Amino acid sequence: MTPKAGTLYLLPSLLSEKSDVFFTSDFFLNFYKNIDSYICENEKVTRGFFKKIGTPIPQENLNLVSIPKHHNNY
Repeated sequence: MTPKAGTLYLLPSLLSEKSDVFFTSDFFLNFYKNIDSYICENEKVTRGFFKKIGTPIPQENLNLVSIPKHHNNY
């Protein structure tokens, strides 16, 4: 499956150390190799996640937009 431009994909968060198996599957690796922009709750945690699972796009080329859990500026 190739990501479609202008589509928002929701990715589950890790609930345990072993849940990263989903993110290292062939399906997911092929899917997210073309995505370079992410909305996340915490940029530091998200960068750690990508470091753990390995991202085909270098970290410095990722566009991470952080929206904290208690962000009230809507």
